[in-house]
Amino acid sequence: MSKTKIVIQEHNAVKAGLHWDLRFEHKGVLKSWAIPKARLPKAKEQLLAMQVTDHPLSWGNFDGTIKEGYGKGTVKLLANTMVEAEVTDTEGPKVRKVTFKYAGNNYKLFHAPFLKGKGTYLIKKQS
Repeated sequence: MSKTKIVIQEHNAVKAGLHWDLRFEHKGVLKSWAIPKARLPKAKEQLLAMQVTDHPLSWGNFDGTIKEGYGKGTVKLLANTMVEAEVTDTEGPKVRKVTFKYAGNNYKLFHAPFLKGKGTYLIKKQS
């Protein structure tokens, strides 16, 4: 694992509702996932995470209101820090898995296309 920037934003979007945006700096962009439960998983729990469009690095500091478009709503910056992480690529824009340490806990985010499609992931806390 190496040091990588993690960004967590609480996003209360008009259309998508309250969720967390989880982002990792990778290859010059922020690889991004929406977590509908708006939190990280607890022990022995897996949460759904949907990969969304890559975001520019500048988006990692955003805290405020999006006034137009699909993401319209409020965004609260919860974290923008460096963590130990490993991002495993596949061909194209999809990431196979991300393992990372945040707030003293280990997590694994992994591709789970068997659930709802190509952009579907699960995130779980590892012991």
